Amino acid sequence: MIDLTPVLQALSALAWVVFTALIIPLIKSRMSAQRLERLLAWAKIAVKAAEQLHTQPGSGQAKKIYALRLIDTHLGRIDSEDASAAVECCVNDLKCGQSVMKEDEDEWHF
Repeated sequence: MIDLTPVLQALSALAWVVFTALIIPLIKSRMSAQRLERLLAWAKIAVKAAEQLHTQPGSGQAKKIYALRLIDTHLGRIDSEDASAAVECCVNDLKCGQSVMKEDEDEWHF
């Protein structure tokens, strides 16, 4: 009888390589997309809240600090540059009267 153990081990190793090379990055990218979605949603909320709380002229820095702290409170470990970029994006959208995400859709519009 032929010993198939080496063949099965090779196939098992090949399956693991395919899984590691293809499936894991796909899962990570999906999680990153979900994290980006949450970040932009919280940035939108934080910018609107900051606009309501800080109404005096020239309080842009205070608004940004408030928004970044609110995001950090609700999302935890977010890169500060990513959070700052999301806040700036939402501020720009607010000034232009546009939205990163339409209220009734699940897709982001950049």
